[in-house]
Amino acid sequence: MKTFKLKLFSSSEEKDEKKEKAKPKDGLGKDLLKIGALTGAVYGLDEYGSGLNKYLIKRESDIRKLYDKKEERSLYNKLKKVAKKQKTEITNINKATDNAYFDAPQNKEHALILLKEAKEKYKNEQAYGKRLNERREKENIKKLYYKINHDNKKFSKETINKLKNRLNSIDHIQVEKGYAAALAHELGHSKYYNNRSNGFGEKIHKLSHTINENNIIDPATIGLGFGSGLNSYIKKVQGKKEGKLSKAIPYLTAIGLNAPGLIKEGMASYEGYRKLKDLGASKEFLKNYKKDLGNSLGTHATGILTDIGNALTARQLGKLAGRGIHKIHDYTKKRKNKNKNKEED
Repeated sequence: MKTFKLKLFSSSEEKDEKKEKAKPKDGLGKDLLKIGALTGAVYGLDEYGSGLNKYLIKRESDIRKLYDKKEERSLYNKLKKVAKKQKTEITNINKATDNAYFDAPQNKEHALILLKEAKEKYKNEQAYGKRLNERREKENIKKLYYKINHDNKKFSKETINKLKNRLNSIDHIQVEKGYAAALAHELGHSKYYNNRSNGFGEKIHKLSHTINENNIIDPATIGLGFGSGLNSYIKKVQGKKEGKLSKAIPYLTAIGLNAPGLIKEGMASYEGYRKLKDLGASKEFLKNYKKDLGNSLGTHATGILTDIGNALTARQLGKLAGRGIHKIHDYTKKRKNKNKNKEED
């Protein structure tokens, strides 16, 4: 007769053994799990950064409401005169999020074509106005018609002057109309371009411009992240410990390449603050401007989160690639040895 014993408690060794069995084995499945988890984490980081950015943009709108409208309008007009004096063209846009500084004027060739058309239109309108005036005297036409034509002529003259200003300008700012704080900030950038300044500020602006123009950040963080992961697996196969620099380099690169942009924005904001102070801005206006500065820097800093997330994912993909290369190498080596043994037999 067989007897069965019911084991109510297991030993600590058996528990540890079960835990060990439950852990995923070191292989493709584990790597894919890690990639899945990291992708989720990166998506979370990106969403957090995007949400934070939206919050900061909304906050910027709220801060702007704190400015005294009369003072803001007065400062905006004074800043426009500063821009005109240093030959910086200003164009108005509807969205504050699109405020920007450009170190060169808008397309001058296009401006020349438009100027020629505007002059021709103005010339035709003058001739038309003269004929209309003669008709008005003969047929006693109401003055309203002439006034409409006169306003059109005035508009054409303004267009001509704007295009002439573009052709004479050195650089260009697009800004929401009446937004004095934004114009002061963009004029802060202009100080460091077109030989207006020498030293650290000019160098950091040029460096940031080069990084952004050549789209260096994404390829560098992803490439180094992948290389770091690959190196990590190679060291593991060799039984060596991965160096701290190899682990940290993708994240340090993401932070390092974003740093010039953040410093540049900080310097432009400080220059904007000085300009507003020199133009007689009140303490209250400057206090709100400081809030605006911190908010603006925050929107630029959120991009670092995405870049760090990209580096994390790339590093794990590098490890997976290392595993794949190692397996292919082992398989090829085994096949060669197998064929060699067959030939010897």
